[in-house]
Amino acid sequence: MRQNMISIEVKKIRRSPVIWISILMPLILAAIIFLIFMLQGDRLIKPDMNPYERFISMGVNSTVIVLFPLFVVILNSLIISIEHDSGGWKSLLTAPVPRLKIYLSKWSIVNIVNFLTLVLFLIFLILFTGLLAIIKPDLGFAGHKLDLGYYAWWFLKIFIATLALSTLQYQFSLWMKNTFYSIGIGLLAVIAGLILMNLDFIDYYPYAYPVLSYKMFLENALNSNSIDQALFLHEYLSLAYTAVILSAGWFFWRKKQFK
Repeated sequence: MRQNMISIEVKKIRRSPVIWISILMPLILAAIIFLIFMLQGDRLIKPDMNPYERFISMGVNSTVIVLFPLFVVILNSLIISIEHDSGGWKSLLTAPVPRLKIYLSKWSIVNIVNFLTLVLFLIFLILFTGLLAIIKPDLGFAGHKLDLGYYAWWFLKIFIATLALSTLQYQFSLWMKNTFYSIGIGLLAVIAGLILMNLDFIDYYPYAYPVLSYKMFLENALNSNSIDQALFLHEYLSLAYTAVILSAGWFFWRKKQFK
């Protein structure tokens, strides 16, 4: 148990579907967008349009609205269920490791996997644009520059926006042994966020944050033609919620008993 707790968590998830899901999901989603542009790219990209912006924004628009929030919900449940299903909590908490370190390492591995999945999605989208530039040169990729900093900042904002959602689901997954309950709560909360999206208080509803980041950052970029380096209100709130929920969760979980 003297090993780094994160490396121990990585070894655990290697035996679960988590790794394959986090690799195959972004690959399949990017491949679907690629096929759409292969078949209908001439209709989707107008002569005065940057094809990179069209391709990547369509990829994110098609996935971040529902699939990535749901991925974060499922990711928390899958990783925490490893301990619930095997009765691993009892053996883990009797090991000579501070309980706080265990609590934080579980939360960290969830969000590391989430971050790497978003990075992979961006990488796959960019690779497919390169493939399109070779196979379909008439789409105009070769005549435009890929602004990698713009898209990297865009994806970082989306990740920041998922942190509050992820931390809430982490708490549900810790306390609910039945993964269907925690996934069900997350699913309903994400759907509710989509329904409530146009209401004034949506900035305070964490399950809507990934969609808000996508919509607001894209609108900002289109209006100003530059990257706004500042975070939006809901992204600051996501960081604040994360700190509060993580702290409150620790206060209750630190004395939880496992049978």
